[in-house]
Order: sequence, then C-alpha cells, then structure tokens
Amino acid sequence: YKVKLASIYDTTTFSKEHPIYSCTPKRRYNNYRKVKTGLPERYYDYDFQFNKVSELKVGDYVKTPIPYRCEMDMNEYKETDIWYLIGVILGDGWIEKDYSIHIAFNAKETYLIDRCGYIVNKYFDRRFTKSKDKGTCYEYSFCNKKFALFFNENFGKYAGFKHIEEKVKKIPFAYRKNLILGYIDTDGCVTRNSINIVSISKRLLNDIQDWFFSLGIVSSIKKLRDEEIQIIRNAEV
Repeated sequence: YKVKLASIYDTTTFSKEHPIYSCTPKRRYNNYRKVKTGLPERYYDYDFQFNKVSELKVGDYVKTPIPYRCEMDMNEYKETDIWYLIGVILGDGWIEKDYSIHIAFNAKETYLIDRCGYIVNKYFDRRFTKSKDKGTCYEYSFCNKKFALFFNENFGKYAGFKHIEEKVKKIPFAYRKNLILGYIDTDGCVTRNSINIVSISKRLLNDIQDWFFSLGIVSSIKKLRDEEIQIIRNAEV
C-alpha cells in the first residue's frame, strides 16, 4: 500500500497489516447556547488510534513523529551569520575546483551583497570580490579551502544534488533559522499569506521541510514544472 500525505511530496509504501496512527474526523455541532458564548457552530472530534494501512481513507488524519527536535552543537562555525551565508550559497552559489566560493546576485540586491561581504570579511578575513558584472546580475567570490570542503561535504555539489547531511540536521535551532533565512533571500519569496522557496533538488526541499516541521512550521512540497530547456540571452539553461 502506497500512502501519500497532503503535505509530503513522496509516497511511502507499507505492508497491508502495518499500523498507522490515524483517525477519521467526525463533524460535531455546538448547540445555540454554546454558539452564543463565542464557540463555533461546527467543530471536529479527532480520535486517534492505530489502524491498519489498508483501512485508511482519503481525508483521514495521520500523526507522525516530528524529526530533528533535538539539538547538537557543531565543532566549528558557531556564528549564526555563517549559517545565513550557507543558506545564500545553497540558493545562488557554487564551489569551484580551486575552492573559490561564488554567489550570483541581482544587481539591485545591494543589501544582500553588503551583508554577505560583511560576513566574509569578518569571519573569514577575505575580500568579497566582484568577479563578473553582467549588468543586471553580479557575481561575487571569495576563497577559503576549509569552508569550501565543509560546504561540499555537508551540502553537496551542483544545483541538482544540493542537500543537508544527516549530521547537520541536528544543529541548534538558531543555525537552522538563519540558513533558511539565507535561502529565502535567494531562492524564495514572501507573499501576503505564505513563504515560497524553490529548488531543482527535491532532496534539498525535503531536508528543509524536515527543519520546518522541527521548528513547528507546517509546509508542503509540490512540483512547480517539468524539466525543460529554456533560452535566456541566447544561451540554453
């Protein structure tokens, strides 16, 4: 039996007898006197218990453990600003073979360029240099072998393979929040009612969703579009 939860992109396969902690919501109504006191007219009862997976129905509620609620400190990079920078690199950055770290910015995002430059200068004692100027887009870079190796080991190489290693998923909540903020500032947007982030790496989105759940934030993942080749400024991307 394949089960797909509303907020989870992937399905999970279970054997027929596997118990699932679930319930079917039962609609109830308050009487007139209770409604006059401010209670809603309609409400639901949730009687969770273990049911066979074969008995689940569309619309049932399922409870699952929230992962990564514990915190374990890192031996290095204990500054929250550095984890913000890691989030920015996850969104719009990459590591070259010479251990140089590169980040692409919209030319109008001067606040983001200044903040990353401040972090690089303060914590790595390096210059944050503009290496390319394409008019509407700037590319900045700095070099630090130790940090480059740390990033590749724990967050992967190339856009489609970026992720968050298991040993990093238990870092303190303050680090997680700052990494997510850095990612939102590069590959995200804030609307009136929601925050949206995108990536071509489904694994990275799953990893970030694990952190959202650990922080008490409900989120969902959906496919934005199928893979395709597009032309931007006469170049295939």
